[in-house]
Amino acid sequence: MAIEKTRVFGNPDKEKLTTFHYERLHFSLRVQMRWFTRLTNGFSKSPEHHKAMQNLVFPWYNSCRDHQSLKTDDGQMRTPAMVSDMTDEPWTLERLLTELA
Repeated sequence: MAIEKTRVFGNPDKEKLTTFHYERLHFSLRVQMRWFTRLTNGFSKSPEHHKAMQNLVFPWYNSCRDHQSLKTDDGQMRTPAMVSDMTDEPWTLERLLTELA
């Protein structure tokens, strides 16, 4: 399975435009990736290590991680990739690593 990158353009409703979603994403990633926090022993100054970590965490966050706010009415788990119709089921870590290889 190949990954195809496409740019998405749109005309967002300016009444609903907010930075909350981006700020929340950044907060969640900082909390989950101690790699970005200087106060831990996991911190690295290497740009290559930061890039490698992001290349693992972003796909996991969007394809594998259970998002409480995205559950269906009957309690079924959904990921951002499922909500965006990129996949029909949550990925396992094994599948994620296979797709990234």
